[in-house]
Amino acid sequence: MLWENSFNKISFTVRKIRMKRFMKFIRIISVSCIVLSSLVCRGQEYAVANNAAANEIKKTILAVVIKEEDEKRTKELKAFPDELKEYRHRISVYNQNIETIVKREWKYSPAVEIISEAKADDLRNIGSDDYSLLEYVSILGPDASGQNYTASTIDVLRISRPRKPKRFIAISTFNKLSLDRVSLILHVQQLGVQLEDCQEKSIRSWPDLKDQMERKSSELQNRTVYLCKDWMYDDDVKKLHENENLDLGLTYKVVEIEELERAILAHDTSVAYVISAGNRSFFVDAVDGRFMHNVNLRYVASKISLDVLEKAAKSFKKQK
Repeated sequence: MLWENSFNKISFTVRKIRMKRFMKFIRIISVSCIVLSSLVCRGQEYAVANNAAANEIKKTILAVVIKEEDEKRTKELKAFPDELKEYRHRISVYNQNIETIVKREWKYSPAVEIISEAKADDLRNIGSDDYSLLEYVSILGPDASGQNYTASTIDVLRISRPRKPKRFIAISTFNKLSLDRVSLILHVQQLGVQLEDCQEKSIRSWPDLKDQMERKSSELQNRTVYLCKDWMYDDDVKKLHENENLDLGLTYKVVEIEELERAILAHDTSVAYVISAGNRSFFVDAVDGRFMHNVNLRYVASKISLDVLEKAAKSFKKQK
């Protein structure tokens, strides 16, 4: 009986210790998730480390790291020839587009170089002070609502200093990165805008950007707002074409992605356009990629919806 009582006490103590450790572990995980979620959500549209980091980029060569095949991924796809072909094609398309776009659109650094991943590793090993690295990477991100941290990943363009461990300076995550030229142009422009705003206006996060965006929203009245057909729901495109009397407050035009690209590359002062980013949609200046207005939705939309345009119309009427 004595032995049994002792055993029960020991078992109770062990369980108590385990429970305390377990609860401590849960608290650590919870806090970590909240912090990570906060950082990712804050940077979902805008994220620059600080003014000093922005100044570093201004003085260094921007090295664009060419995307290379992942050996593990290539082995996995060997049994699926079509998927392997598509995987290699996507890498080739990205490399071709990013080189052309950065050389044309990037104005923030004194020079641009195209380098391999091996060269990037060499720069990290020596801790080079002469370069900053632009890379296509996958990072942990929030879920589709943009509110809850998950273990899923999102593809972004990231600028970092060649150090170990890696130290990011700016990251473009406001909209899911795809490999079409328009998406890449937008992300490259946004990185430049973020760094410029941080250096000159101390804008580092989304709340800092709101005043600037409110001032630019009045310019939309004098623009033709392009709606990329590929980024819209088919039913909404049909409604726009069929209902000429639909009062949306602005002049809209449904265009093919090639026409939108031409306007952006020409930095057309008469054009703005709309993009969708989770539960937010943004009106973007074709001149420089700056945000001019944003619409918050209560639901997540993978494409631009008519609801966005109707909600924007209401907000413009209030401003008048």
